Amino acid sequence: MSATQNSYAQKLLKSVIKNEFAATAEDGILGGDIKWYVDSGSYVLNALISGSIYGGYPANNITALAGESGCGKTFFALTACKNFLDEDKENIVLYFESEGAIRVEMLDKWGIDKSRFIIFPVVTVEQYRKQVIDLVESYDTKKDPKVFVVLDSLGNLSTEKEVSDIVNDTGKRDMTRAALVKAAFRVITLKAAQKGIPLLLTNHTYTEIGSMYPKEIMSGGRGLVYTSSTIVYLSKSKDKDGSEQVGVKLRATVPKSRLTIENSKVLTQVNFRTGLNRYFGLVPLACEAGIIKKSGTRYEWTDGKTYYEKHINANPDKFFTKEILDKIDEYTKSSFTYQGGQSDEDLIDEVEELNVEQE
Repeated sequence: MSATQNSYAQKLLKSVIKNEFAATAEDGILGGDIKWYVDSGSYVLNALISGSIYGGYPANNITALAGESGCGKTFFALTACKNFLDEDKENIVLYFESEGAIRVEMLDKWGIDKSRFIIFPVVTVEQYRKQVIDLVESYDTKKDPKVFVVLDSLGNLSTEKEVSDIVNDTGKRDMTRAALVKAAFRVITLKAAQKGIPLLLTNHTYTEIGSMYPKEIMSGGRGLVYTSSTIVYLSKSKDKDGSEQVGVKLRATVPKSRLTIENSKVLTQVNFRTGLNRYFGLVPLACEAGIIKKSGTRYEWTDGKTYYEKHINANPDKFFTKEILDKIDEYTKSSFTYQGGQSDEDLIDEVEELNVEQE
């Protein structure tokens, strides 16, 4: 029997439980069905986050870009904003900015339409929480254009208590921030999912002290770890042409993801002159997928000839045709995502989250 024919199910939805967002799974799951993505600007980063090279940052989800200072978090955020605005002339970016780093000339260099790029300076967690919730509450999914909400950065947000302590020179340390961040995103996550709004935020990391094997930890406490759908850790290394540094290579890792396999990694490239290389990282994927073969230090392409990876990356349009991209996409959908349902790791994480909440 179809759910729409089940009279008791309809009774629950229409008269017993008052929840305007409730529906049968047959009609779609609120916050679970992702209808569109924001292109990250990198095929391999799209695959890492969403499972498809044609995907990206998912609507109705929170994605966190975390890393040390100078590893490209703002660069990736602005790249996504540019792609989102270029996709549709009606789209609007809502950019919550806490670092004072965005300038008009910077947006001009990126070619970003400033009339659809709205900047909201924020100082505290409370300000950000209130303004985002007001935005989401007033958003009409049927009438309003698509919006992309960015926070750059969470790590630089203070709290009202901390600001007050500094103004009054109390010398006290604010111990409330982690709890505020957790509470804020617990509410924001659900409300944004209800309206299908994608949220992207950047955050700082620090090295854990006192551990035998030190690792990078995201600032803001464990609350954000639990509420984010995807967390991407970025780390950088120099990209050189001979002795000259021409850019940076950025390794992206997902320690947490609801869409792809956790701890997957990809390597992207940012050139100082040309910016983010959309195609960088596809050669190893094409090789893993069996589309091309590695022969010594070269790759045997589909035309039967062999090329150095550097040559392929310098002329990507020539090598990565739509046919080859589609084949790579088929491979990433199977290799970056869980097959057959929820993973054991997901179940373990959910139990751990529940235990923490109860404590």
